[in-house]
Amino acid sequence: MPGCGTGHDVRAIAAAEHESQPIGLDLSETAIAGCRQRPVVAAEQYCVGDLFALPETLRGTCDWVWEHTCFCAIDPAHRDEYVAAVASALKPGGHLLGVFYLDPYRDDHQPGGGPPHGCTIEELRQRFTAAGQFSVESAEPPADCYPERAGRELLLQLSRQ
Repeated sequence: MPGCGTGHDVRAIAAAEHESQPIGLDLSETAIAGCRQRPVVAAEQYCVGDLFALPETLRGTCDWVWEHTCFCAIDPAHRDEYVAAVASALKPGGHLLGVFYLDPYRDDHQPGGGPPHGCTIEELRQRFTAAGQFSVESAEPPADCYPERAGRELLLQLSRQ
């Protein structure tokens, strides 16, 4: 999971799917140290690293990538690099499942004000499918979300071609 922060999603995946071996990746050594201080749930692992300079050991090895708040945190100018990096992590036929923040803006946070950065459904489809790297399997609002994000997120499942 790119940009795993303190590892909550990684631990949740490990707890829900005991056969899985989720890997949390984050640029922050402090965040990864925090992950490693918490009790291990199953076979989760954490590593310090840059998604845009993915370690060779993670290239083409993942069946799934879980996206949650990494895409919206990066500068929109680097979104095509994000798509290429995620594609490089996945095995052919692998899947990207993500909750994408379409509209993070409020009175005190407007476009251009830094992360989180919003996007549109059209942008997501174009970025992920234009180069032929992914096909869209499903796109729908998440069944459950933080109350303040209701109607402002998209659950997107893609397959790597």
